[in-house]
Amino acid sequence: MLTKIRFQNFRGFQDLSISPLKRVNLLIGSNGSGKTCVLEGLYLLLANSVEEVAEFPSVLRIEPGGGGGEDAFENFWKWVFYDRNARSGLRIEARLEDGADVSLCFSENKGRFEATRRTPLEGGQAVFETPEDTRLFFSVSPAGRLELGTSLGTVPKARVLAARWTDPTRDAELFSFVAMQKDGEHKMEELMRVVEPRLARLRYARLPGCSSPLVYADVGLSAAIPFTQMGQGFSRILHLYCQVQAAQAQVLLVDEIENGIYHEALPQFWKGLLALCDTANVQVFATTHSRECMMAADAAARARPSYDLSFVRLDRLETGIKATVLNDQTMKTAREFNWEMR
Repeated sequence: MLTKIRFQNFRGFQDLSISPLKRVNLLIGSNGSGKTCVLEGLYLLLANSVEEVAEFPSVLRIEPGGGGGEDAFENFWKWVFYDRNARSGLRIEARLEDGADVSLCFSENKGRFEATRRTPLEGGQAVFETPEDTRLFFSVSPAGRLELGTSLGTVPKARVLAARWTDPTRDAELFSFVAMQKDGEHKMEELMRVVEPRLARLRYARLPGCSSPLVYADVGLSAAIPFTQMGQGFSRILHLYCQVQAAQAQVLLVDEIENGIYHEALPQFWKGLLALCDTANVQVFATTHSRECMMAADAAARARPSYDLSFVRLDRLETGIKATVLNDQTMKTAREFNWEMR
């Protein structure tokens, strides 16, 4: 789990530190304050393959070229640096729960952009003293070509969930993977029953005459219902739960986490998600604009043995973007006095 992150000369952040971090971290603030940038920085820091790096321009934004080509180099990669100033380079670093550090440095070298990364070594911590301890992670040429170098050690695996709708067939395949695990289907049904009390069973099936499989929900009617017909909230929550269990990721990055979930379902959603993250040892970073989402998350966290939730408010000031971490006492006061926290 990450306990602290820092961004230097990345996107709109000249120098931004966020700590302490919890199991679930909700990023709040006005448009343009940098909420999605935090998710992007974590994605780049924790990427593990050239394919993941190649998807970086479009994984949380709609960008042309998919990370390749001269247009992407000019109109996307140069703007990863604060004020498009590649000469200053950028740095993203995180502190892990065991005290080890992970860092990524991205700089210009003879017209190319090169990223080097320092991570803990396999089997224990590493103490880095010199630049020789770093390893080339990837590079981007002016032609937009991505090349993967060698990466030292390992980093927590991250998975991104963007606000746009997902492929129902893909969700069904994820559910099938989860169902094959020990008690996986039963656990998923218990989690989804929190959202839909009528639910008796969930099943993965491809019906005669259908070209693709789906997940079907038995809610006591004459036939099981395709999960896509159970409402946006049910579909969204099933997708999130399957991702957490199937991805085997340690960090989950979610943009607009409340998207597609009706406000009355948010308390049940957060109750299930917090329990699942604790069981699966997953850390969540998510953005939201919804006060209902914030209050539901706060109430669900208070109902658990420990309050493992933080609200990170980002504000754009004349001196730059500032991060303020709001703890459980602050949120309690905000609820009592009905303060506007978004």
